[in-house]
Amino acid sequence: MKKILFVFFLLICLISCQKQSAVPFLINGESGKIFPLENAGKEGKIPAGEEIRFLFEEPITATGRSLHVDFSFMEESSPVVLGFLHDSNEKNPFFAIVHPKNREATVRISIAFPDVAAFGFYVYSSSPLQLIRASVDEAFLGTEISSTEVHFGFPAHGGNFSAETVQGDFSPMVGIPGRIKILLEENPPEFVKIQGAKSIFTVQTEGFSGEIPLDTRQMGNFTAQNGIFTAQSRGIRGIVFEKAEIESTLVPIPADPGLIVSWQQDQWRQTTFELFSWPQLPQILIFDFMNHSVQDEFLKRLAFFAEKAGYRGTIPTFEEISNLHGFNAHDYRNETLAEFFTIIETRKMEISNGEKVLLEILKRNGIIVENPNGGFLPGNGSVVSISRQTSNRLRMKLLVHELLHGIYFTDVEFQEAVEREFYNVGQTERQFLLDYFSRNPNLQYDATDEYLIKNEFMAYVLQQPTGDLSEYFSKNLAQIYFMNTSEAAKVIIANKAEKFVTASKNLSAFLKGKYGFEAGRMHLINVRNL
Repeated sequence: MKKILFVFFLLICLISCQKQSAVPFLINGESGKIFPLENAGKEGKIPAGEEIRFLFEEPITATGRSLHVDFSFMEESSPVVLGFLHDSNEKNPFFAIVHPKNREATVRISIAFPDVAAFGFYVYSSSPLQLIRASVDEAFLGTEISSTEVHFGFPAHGGNFSAETVQGDFSPMVGIPGRIKILLEENPPEFVKIQGAKSIFTVQTEGFSGEIPLDTRQMGNFTAQNGIFTAQSRGIRGIVFEKAEIESTLVPIPADPGLIVSWQQDQWRQTTFELFSWPQLPQILIFDFMNHSVQDEFLKRLAFFAEKAGYRGTIPTFEEISNLHGFNAHDYRNETLAEFFTIIETRKMEISNGEKVLLEILKRNGIIVENPNGGFLPGNGSVVSISRQTSNRLRMKLLVHELLHGIYFTDVEFQEAVEREFYNVGQTERQFLLDYFSRNPNLQYDATDEYLIKNEFMAYVLQQPTGDLSEYFSKNLAQIYFMNTSEAAKVIIANKAEKFVTASKNLSAFLKGKYGFEAGRMHLINVRNL
């Protein structure tokens, strides 16, 4: 019946208006036609205080797409209303209202198509407008503002946005893979804040270039009924949703470390672990395992092969190390991973299910590559891991420690800076750490591996804020672990680990200048629940 009514009203329009609107109209890039029901609409004029209706050439059903309408103000700016028509008289009960403030800017309003067919659209404003174009194309949700254009994008249920507030309503996107992009102005402040339904996200901007991508799965409040996100500080010019393809579980989710630790486990793509990558250093893969047992199935033998005294360079059987401790968190570079799996393949050794999955992930992400002559060669990148079996506070500290190793594996300049500080601290300080590394039963590092020892030296001086380092070394390690019995420990206590503190300051400055990180902090996003 509505189709008959639509044809009837379209015929009336064609007879009375005699021609389509002069406003250009595109449907998925192809030319289309719209027909005004009021004379003012012929040239795309929207007189002040008048509602102007436009009919499509035929009803449009376009779920997942948006109607985009561009216009400019002819006089002062004022609120603008855009909605769909069910027929020439019946309006969709949902509509979009925007409040642009810059009358010089071109304004685009986008509203997602409803589930039912739309027969046309209407526009209302208390100030006169000039429609520039209209189109049906990819959906746009959010707000994006520049000096010359303002773009507001609404879901099908509409909404009410002000140009003074950058926000986006993403509630219809629950369960749809995607990312929310926070678009930054040029020279933004050091920190910006975005508020969601249940949390406030504070972002350190210097580690990002132009935009901050947030995967929807890492935002617990995104699953709330209220999916509106609002900029709470200056420096943000847009918040937009970008749909993502459903990717293989072998491909990592880019995520800031500050969000990984508190990531909701029910948002994992598999039950036993999730795989992430570091946005600033995407060649570093981050595993988060459900417990130590699963982590051991993937990485325990690697721990002994890579770092454990008496085992390094050999791959033990699972039975040999069944009663021995691996690590609570792990880090491995591409060379070590390639060598480990080459030995397993060429010697046809037993391999666990976890190691099989790890091998596929490494190959898929180019961290190791197959050697035409057999085995594997190093590719680009490294792997770190933590487990859900530890508390969130300890998980963050462990993740900071492991990510520092990841940087060391991949950044030659950082390696050179670490080597300078390693030799600058002095023989006594180095001996103190060597004693600790070799005697601690949970570590048992091979003290003859110079690369390993330098790497661990770096992680221990940077894993906590520089201000906490003196107490950590002179009390936690020297007094508690060595109980003042070591001559090196006595020196550390006497000088309050001053040389380690200097090394921490210098290396922290390097990380801050290059990546935006610093001692004790490898993340750029903090989350505070409301």
